[in-house]
Amino acid sequence: MSNLRVNTIRKDFISTIINPFTVFMIGCLLCSNLCSYGVEKGSKYIQFDSGKGNILLSTDQMSYAINLFKYRKGSSFAEGIGLPLSLYWGAKIDRIADLPNAHELTYHAWGHSSNARQSHWEYPLFVWTAKQSSFEPAIKLREPDTAEYFNAGFEKYELISDTHLALSLLAGKGTYRIILHYELYPEYDLIARWAEVVNLSSKKITLENFFSAQWALARGRDWRLTHLDGAWGQEYQVTREKMTMGTRCFESRSGLSGHHHVPFFAFDEGNADERSGEIWFGTLLWSGNWKFQIEQTAYGETNILGGLNNFDFELDIEPGKSVRSPVFLAGYTDGGFGKMSRTIHRYQQEKIFPENMRKRVMPVVYNTYSSIRRETVTEENVLKLIPAAAKIGVEAFIIDAGWQKNMGDWVIDPVKFPGGFKKIIDEVKRNGMEFGIWLEFERADKESEVYQKHPEWLIDQEGYSLLNLARDDVREYIYGVIKKFLSENEIAYFKIDLNRQPGVSAIENRRPFLTKYTENFYEIFRRLRADFPNVYFENCAGGSGRLDLEMDRYFSRINRSDNQDTLDILNIHEGFTYLHPSKMGGGGCQISHLYTYLLNHRDFPMQFMAYAGMMSWLSIGLPLDTTPQEELDECAEYIKLYKRFRHIVDFGELYRVATYRETGKYAAFEFVSQDRSEALLFVFGHGMKYGSMIPNIRLDGLDPDAVYTVERFGDPRIKYKGFGLENFKLLPVRPMSGKALENYGLPVWLCGDLDSRLFYFKNTNSK
Repeated sequence: MSNLRVNTIRKDFISTIINPFTVFMIGCLLCSNLCSYGVEKGSKYIQFDSGKGNILLSTDQMSYAINLFKYRKGSSFAEGIGLPLSLYWGAKIDRIADLPNAHELTYHAWGHSSNARQSHWEYPLFVWTAKQSSFEPAIKLREPDTAEYFNAGFEKYELISDTHLALSLLAGKGTYRIILHYELYPEYDLIARWAEVVNLSSKKITLENFFSAQWALARGRDWRLTHLDGAWGQEYQVTREKMTMGTRCFESRSGLSGHHHVPFFAFDEGNADERSGEIWFGTLLWSGNWKFQIEQTAYGETNILGGLNNFDFELDIEPGKSVRSPVFLAGYTDGGFGKMSRTIHRYQQEKIFPENMRKRVMPVVYNTYSSIRRETVTEENVLKLIPAAAKIGVEAFIIDAGWQKNMGDWVIDPVKFPGGFKKIIDEVKRNGMEFGIWLEFERADKESEVYQKHPEWLIDQEGYSLLNLARDDVREYIYGVIKKFLSENEIAYFKIDLNRQPGVSAIENRRPFLTKYTENFYEIFRRLRADFPNVYFENCAGGSGRLDLEMDRYFSRINRSDNQDTLDILNIHEGFTYLHPSKMGGGGCQISHLYTYLLNHRDFPMQFMAYAGMMSWLSIGLPLDTTPQEELDECAEYIKLYKRFRHIVDFGELYRVATYRETGKYAAFEFVSQDRSEALLFVFGHGMKYGSMIPNIRLDGLDPDAVYTVERFGDPRIKYKGFGLENFKLLPVRPMSGKALENYGLPVWLCGDLDSRLFYFKNTNSK
């Protein structure tokens, strides 16, 4: 701790706190202390104004400001004792002196300043007085449940680094400390916030509310909210709505972070689009129950409170111990929703994504699930598929569900695979591919040994149950099973799944169950990533049951949805890429007549399926032993094309040029390499009417002064001859400058429904 710059008071003085009046006086003294002890020094990114009690945190293009409120004579105790206020969040402010003081910020002409001030609390508390706050508290104690334990006051600040500020609040008569953390990522224009609670007493304390942070937007603006809704099979749906007075709640109570809402928000003033406009956005990094409470008050304030869901929740803190909330990441941009996503993607790729995976291209995957299932998953049937998969260019061969004797013990079925997986793995390797497996490790069937021998490990007594992963002995069992399986079978690709949700379980000590469940899930994969750093881990939970950004710390691929209908996937992909990089978009059967037909009874041209799959992590789900050779040859062509261009998708930046949600008849996604020397454009048509044409596609992100050659793929294959179509050809494409492609646009010439094109752009001056 010697390297920390600390402005604090002596601990022996803290120990004299005995009543609320003393707490109030200490708050006043501390505000005075802030003004007197040279706190202006700060850092390049964090400034202090001792006169106003303001703190200004800045990235390259964004600022976030806090006020350590100084009270006037006669201030009411209900207003809090030195609680920090949210002062400003938006475009960068260079002069800290330009920031307002707290009275200016919360002034209300009709004498409601106290109420307006409470809505600006940086971390709202449950204040138990005659004028208690009417807003949801970020932290609330279940035990001890006495009035004096709910009040807190500013204690100290710490500059942990040039980009990391910690504000400490002393609470509950000195029995616990609340530490508010602010970590800046200047090059990304992002700020991470989280809270930490330390038990300073000799008795256990119990939290029943524990949110990570509250974000305050500027007063009185006409805010529009963007959020991501959905359900199984329709995840990541982009929804926009105008904010009105009242409270909106988005949450998960299932024990997982999805499927129905994504822990993400974005606000604009109704005029932002993909290319331009101011956006304030945030996302919670947590894979269990979460909650956002978004409120617009009668005073024109709009706040977003988010963190652990307080539904059926509690969290114990033993004496001398501490707990911390999930990280709440947020940012600001003036470049519209497109720049917002690219900012999150860069941060994810450089700070969250597994480090050894960052420079690797994503292999072509074959998954057995749409070819053989249940009783047909046998050694004989799998061996038939392996040479055919290698012949079309597959690089990773995955056996999905059906190989196991039962779920829970995770023993290879000795009847289906008499020699285990040795013969399978040898054949996969002989054909130049890597081997992968599916495993639903949280589940136990009634027939399994673990189900019968450990009833105390189950969350219920149904035909199959989830194991109680909140127990450390269950965590160790699961970790041991997976580690043994990966070690003994040369696994290069490991897909997890979860087709049931923990929900509210009938177990003892239910309220902290789901929080500990999620923490132990993370612990398993922290260890597995260290043990097997080169294994590709795929995140699947009945599709996108775990759809938050924290999962990307451990997993290289996400099953966006069990729905593989290509048109549905193109809609899902828009919202998916608000948060996750395009290359992570998975699904076992992107090229599969069965799975594209299953939900909506639609069939698609293979080209349409393939181009959509190329925008993410391409997977094949054809029954390779019965598919006509002509189709296999066509599929091999698309795989070859994907391998030629996948580095642009994997390492480039995404521009959502047009979406079905907006146009109703076509979608276009563009990928540009970091040096702008190469680009890809995918265009998809649907709902075309009267033989109409789509407008020229205006590209983004290219070098305006460079000239690009343009290579087109996917010219229409005319099925019916006659009417002069025997020699039909599209007009040739021509080299164009980046400026022309941005302003005039590229003529695409889609020919009818479910037509698609792929364009490759190469800077003529690059090597």
